[in-house]
Amino acid sequence: MSIQAAIFAVFPALLYLIGKRLHSRTAGLALAVLIIFRGLTGLDASAWIDTATFKHMLTDFPTPSEWLVSFC
Repeated sequence: MSIQAAIFAVFPALLYLIGKRLHSRTAGLALAVLIIFRGLTGLDASAWIDTATFKHMLTDFPTPSEWLVSFC
């Protein structure tokens, strides 16, 4: 679980670099901010949604990881 947390902590920075490389610094920053808000919204919503558990976060891990590998 700590490896997953470390990867998710680096994820916005990697998305910034990808956005910067593909378009501009502003696009990279916007992409990084959007992914940060996505994570925060998911954590906030877990207080209202009874079915959300930490195991649901584990299913969210492979998709962004594979996406990053394909762009790097």
